[in-house]
Amino acid sequence: MNKKELKELYLQGKIESFLEALKGIEDNSSEVRLLKLLAKALKPKELEREGLLQEAKGLEEEFSDSENLSYIGLIYLILGDIDTAKETLQRATTISPTSPYAYFRLGTLYLIVDNFDNAKELILKGLEVEEVAEAYHNLGFLYKSIDEKEKSKEAYLKGWELRPYRLGVAKKALESLEEDEIEALREELQERLQTPKDKKSQAELLARLAFLEYESGEIKDAIIKLNRAVVLDEESEELRDFYIHFMIREERYWILGSRLVEWIENI
Repeated sequence: MNKKELKELYLQGKIESFLEALKGIEDNSSEVRLLKLLAKALKPKELEREGLLQEAKGLEEEFSDSENLSYIGLIYLILGDIDTAKETLQRATTISPTSPYAYFRLGTLYLIVDNFDNAKELILKGLEVEEVAEAYHNLGFLYKSIDEKEKSKEAYLKGWELRPYRLGVAKKALESLEEDEIEALREELQERLQTPKDKKSQAELLARLAFLEYESGEIKDAIIKLNRAVVLDEESEELRDFYIHFMIREERYWILGSRLVEWIENI
């Protein structure tokens, strides 16, 4: 697994896979050391905090690009050093004004300290560069915090549309809706399912409908739709993870077992 694939695991929220993949990498380059430091910061022991901060400061001197500096800033943020995180992330946005993640992470920092105006400005600025589900998720939380419910709902729903297989994103979107709005969304998705753009879009619509049905207690219908989705979009690892999680929750091990055998044979 290369460094780009490792970063993608982290960005997709697959933290356990990210941590596991790091164990087998012997590369001692600055970027790999940065990723390993990020892994330690995600699960730190209290006594390690100061050591991890010092390690981050040492690594920061080895980078001059926005992407890696934004990771360093994120590490400071995770470890609770808000001031240093702010300085590093501001430097990252200055170096590369077209890097969305530097804006998102600096916006998250302001969100944590309840500076909603700055948080909103930075998250929206990042979204102008690239639409990212996690940024919409944070924007939804921001609008909810300042009691702008309609904008919060729109942001959560946009995040879910961008990442239809992320359970956390789906849950927040659904929590932002009233019962009549959930029914209206179901009807909208069913209508869009009549004329999907392609198989991938059809699978995403089926997965979103399956989640709505599951949350409404319509388990059988949800499983049927989810099985159709994985047939349509066999290449999507996120859909595969969504499917596995779903089946384990419902203890449908016999369905899951046969599907896993198919996937393993195709590796």
